[in-house]
Amino acid sequence: MRDDICLVLASLTCFYWALSHLVLLARALLPRFGAVVRYGRRSVVATTATDRVASSKQPLGGGDVGSGGNLWVGTTCRWFVRRLIVPLESCFLCRVKVSRKNSFCAFYVTGVVVTVFILEGANGFQCVHNEAAEGACPPRVSSFTSRNTRPLVAFLVHCIIRLLECLFLHRFSGGQSDYVTCFAAVAGCTFYVFASYSSGAVVLCGSQFKQGPDEYNGPDVALRPFAVTCAVDVLFFVHIALQVTQVYHHQILAMLRKGHASCRDSHKGRVRGTVTLYRFPRAGLFRFVQEPHYTCEIAMYAINLVSVWLLTCPEGSLFPSLMGTSSEIDGSSSMAQRLLQMGCLAALGVLSFSLINLGITACEHRRFWKRVNEERDKRDQEPVPKWNLIYGVW
Repeated sequence: MRDDICLVLASLTCFYWALSHLVLLARALLPRFGAVVRYGRRSVVATTATDRVASSKQPLGGGDVGSGGNLWVGTTCRWFVRRLIVPLESCFLCRVKVSRKNSFCAFYVTGVVVTVFILEGANGFQCVHNEAAEGACPPRVSSFTSRNTRPLVAFLVHCIIRLLECLFLHRFSGGQSDYVTCFAAVAGCTFYVFASYSSGAVVLCGSQFKQGPDEYNGPDVALRPFAVTCAVDVLFFVHIALQVTQVYHHQILAMLRKGHASCRDSHKGRVRGTVTLYRFPRAGLFRFVQEPHYTCEIAMYAINLVSVWLLTCPEGSLFPSLMGTSSEIDGSSSMAQRLLQMGCLAALGVLSFSLINLGITACEHRRFWKRVNEERDKRDQEPVPKWNLIYGVW
């Protein structure tokens, strides 16, 4: 029964990440949907051809029939707006607003609760398994310190630190525009539910089918454990270093909001008729990329993916086996093999979603700064780095 539950949860997680990428596509192509799911404040109304079609009934290219590709895109966008976005906008979840601070706190509380539940559940299963096999529940290594849960513990640390940042570091502007839809808040919470499960829970389930959560799940025990342990431990500390770097850059942003002395070398700008102080930070990695805190977030999920990947490599291989060995064709080993493969796919889904989602947000921020600079004198324009997230690449 338990193996069926694990397999269903793993399949549901992979399906969630596949569906979430379709949501990102809708966010990128449909501005009305983007407004529903947007979390940030620094954005401008997109003015691309697709945006105009999605928000009006005019075909692309001024009705030029010869523009067949554009006409098809415009028709598709209008269909989605009419059939999906308009009903969504009128539903209860989109009419109720939640403050950005409360919504972000809800995200991280969800991540903490789900991750702790998974880790404690793993400890409980160990005890039940040992009691059934040995008639008692001897002391075992806690799931919080198990090698197979390093990525999961790293994600837990990330959620705790982000929650503390929301409570004590971030300075939200407040006001009418500092709110998100309840739909966006619920969607964000679901992300942290499935990101928790994707950060090692599938690997944990698969390993328990074989040898237990504190042992290496591969037949080549004599060769692999030390190398894998060292690699996963090093990646864990790299994850913590990236987390510290992200906190540092969040502090820079908080000082801008507070008006710290070292961040006052900027200017007032008039945006949409309201005099507001918009400043781009000029410290840390902000001198090289526009969103270094996003870069750290993506790098942390990449670290988790590599850690999960290392923990799913059997028999000294560099890649998770797609078929299993002859001794793993039936029974729990075959189930474990499938779960470990899904663990890699789930971790890849988290990374891919975060990269695309934060990339879209970075593009929105760049359009915002472009609009701000267009409405200022040349001497008052803010110098924004050329690169969005990855220096020298994009």
